[in-house]
Amino acid sequence: MGWQSRSGHCDVDATWEEIRDALAFDGEFRIEFKLESGGILTARRWSHDEPMGARFSIYPIELLIDTLSFDDAMATDLFDEYGCHKGCGEYYYDCRCEKGEGK
Repeated sequence: MGWQSRSGHCDVDATWEEIRDALAFDGEFRIEFKLESGGILTARRWSHDEPMGARFSIYPIELLIDTLSFDDAMATDLFDEYGCHKGCGEYYYDCRCEKGEGK
C-alpha cells in the first residue's frame, strides 16, 4: 500500500461510509472501488504521495446470525434456551460472532 510498498491488515466491523471515511484523508486524492468475485471490495487510492496508487482489499465476514434464523439457531446446540450464544453470551440478535466460530 502506498509508495513505500507497505502492507498490513485490520479487522473492523464497518459500514460503507466508515470504510470510505477510513480511506480518505485531508488532501487531494481519488478513490476507485470495484466489487470482485466472492464479495471482495477492492479500493484503489491515488494522491500526490501515491502516484502508482495504494490498493486495499476489503473482505466480507459472514456472521453467525446471518446464516441461521432464530428458530434454526434455537434448534442447534450453539444457543441456550434463552436465545444466548454459548460462545459469547450475547443474545441472538446482538451476537457478532463469525460463522464457523466454535462454542
